[in-house]
Amino acid sequence: MDVQLKAKWIAALRSGEFKQAQGELHDARNDSYCCLGVLCKVVGAEWTSFEKEVLGENRSYFVTREHVPVKDGELLGDTDGEELEAAACEKFGIPDQTIFIHMNDGNTKLDIKPHSFAEIANYIEKFL
Repeated sequence: MDVQLKAKWIAALRSGEFKQAQGELHDARNDSYCCLGVLCKVVGAEWTSFEKEVLGENRSYFVTREHVPVKDGELLGDTDGEELEAAACEKFGIPDQTIFIHMNDGNTKLDIKPHSFAEIANYIEKFL
């Protein structure tokens, strides 16, 4: 991960500016974010609608997604708004977003409790 982006992400997580959401990058109902949603905000993404052309065997069609993170015309979040697109993970230097999803949301099957943004920032600082 780029050193400057990492520092900005850590600072944003520790800032107290963002309310923590679980299960989605951004929860518009209470303007809260998961840790990966905070990363999207750090890079300047806006939550908006996004239209994408899907090429089929015999025809192409357009699919519109609502309330997804978009930066410079690029979709950063997956279509259900819960994770980052693989291309965004690669661009940001995140080899596996699963650990961040588990830390943010918790995972009872793996006995992982939800972590605060400060705890996630400590992890990023030490391991990413």
